[in-house]
Amino acid sequence: VHAIHLRPIRGGIALAFQGDGFLYKMVRNLVGTLREIGRGRRDPEWAAAVLESCDRTRAGVCAPPEGLYLWRVLYDPDPFKSGAPGPSRA
Repeated sequence: VHAIHLRPIRGGIALAFQGDGFLYKMVRNLVGTLREIGRGRRDPEWAAAVLESCDRTRAGVCAPPEGLYLWRVLYDPDPFKSGAPGPSRA
């Protein structure tokens, strides 16, 4: 995850996650963790401790999938440029 953007919308907030790869239910786990902080149940420092632990069981409850959708995917125009991860040119 490179960035998380929050924007107020009618009835709540919109969250946008930017990154170069996501694990199964990763965004839902992050939203559940942020919700705990936003509701005042946890301190913001708790999120750093959860991330450093690499243990999802310490995170907030997984947010439900309703309202979650993939908005846009951007690909590198030349995925084979030198230094890029992935298969090399043969």
